Amino acid sequence: LNLNLNLRAPMLFTKYLLPSLKYASANPKKDENPKKEEIYDGSVINISSIGSEDTIWAFDMSYPVSKAGLNQLTRITAMELARYQIRVNALKLGCVVTDILPPE
Repeated sequence: LNLNLNLRAPMLFTKYLLPSLKYASANPKKDENPKKEEIYDGSVINISSIGSEDTIWAFDMSYPVSKAGLNQLTRITAMELARYQIRVNALKLGCVVTDILPPE
């Protein structure tokens, strides 16, 4: 489940939105900017976790592995889409203490 949700879903989401992202990047909006500069709208933001780099998730191997994969997917996608001026970034969110975490 974690691999599908945390890795496969963002990959497919980006894949199927890529034509729209390329269109937005190739057609900058000039009328909304008083300086008439080109504004590019193509951007991908993936939601990752510090759990991809920490052993706090050792009780569930699929979560950190899927988030580490998402981080690498973000890096590779950023390199691939840079030629279209599409930004690709990942937010690495921190841990929220809930019942799912193991006791300290």
